[in-house]
Amino acid sequence: MAVATIALFGLLIFYAIAFVAVLTIVRKKFGIKYALMVIGIALLAGLIYSVWIGNWLLAATMVLLGVGIRKHASRLAALAKRS
Repeated sequence: MAVATIALFGLLIFYAIAFVAVLTIVRKKFGIKYALMVIGIALLAGLIYSVWIGNWLLAATMVLLGVGIRKHASRLAALAKRS
């Protein structure tokens, strides 16, 4: 059981690092607008999957993350224009 838990955390860390790397590449090549689109698509896919499997807590988390990102997207775009 401990080995499976460690393996699961290892996979989660790997996918998190890969997602951050992809976002960094998209942001540098295309800008913050497209990076936010990638995040939005990933959150939408996570929402659909979590509803499909019946994990309502994960679905609520995806919705809250999406609302938070949408709320601060204009601030992030303004910061990107300055730098």
